[in-house]
Amino acid sequence: MKIDKLVLNKNIYPRGRDKENDNEIKPDDDQIKRYREYIEEYNKIPNKNGNITYNKRTMNVLDGFHRILAAQQSGWTEIPDKDLVAMDIPIEKELWVSAMLNNDSSKQLSRAEIKAVLKAYWEKGDRLKYGTIKDFMKDFAVSKSTIYNWLDDFKTKAADRPKLENTVNDRLKDKEEEIKDQKQKYEKQITELEYELETVKKKAKEDIINLLCKEHQQQVKVCKNCGK
Repeated sequence: MKIDKLVLNKNIYPRGRDKENDNEIKPDDDQIKRYREYIEEYNKIPNKNGNITYNKRTMNVLDGFHRILAAQQSGWTEIPDKDLVAMDIPIEKELWVSAMLNNDSSKQLSRAEIKAVLKAYWEKGDRLKYGTIKDFMKDFAVSKSTIYNWLDDFKTKAADRPKLENTVNDRLKDKEEEIKDQKQKYEKQITELEYELETVKKKAKEDIINLLCKEHQQQVKVCKNCGK
């Protein structure tokens, strides 16, 4: 697909939404640089955390901002179809889904960013028309007590707050779920770091072999390292 068909819509980009100034909402330049170096070295889109995802109703990119920008900076004009996933969702739910996908990456959203996503929906007046508070708690691993605190920050009237039980046992269960979720995310990060370490080791080994081969090419007819 042509890159220029995909839309990078700042209004549904979840990172940096906790900033007071919307102009501060912008992708991470260091992340773009890392992706660009990967693309230029391996000539493919990095997709360890999933393919680039977009909404086919609007062509808005839901996940993959950094990779698209890195591909553009590397001179690419098209993204292979195998690296793309099309979703069919209402435009009003794009921010929610984009936040979910970004939160499932190696760099999770901050608590403040997740709070800002909830605020964006809550203050529209539709009271989470495209999902309940319980959906939000599940999708973003947020406890009931945290939800109540955030709604208080949004100046929500007591009568408008969702009726959620919040007993001591509920809070303990919420905390256990949060810890379990964080553990899974950390384990995922460790796996990704181990993968990156193995990639670096492999590249270093290849560089050493290439260096040894160059040194021995003038001394032997067949190099024992590369067989040439």
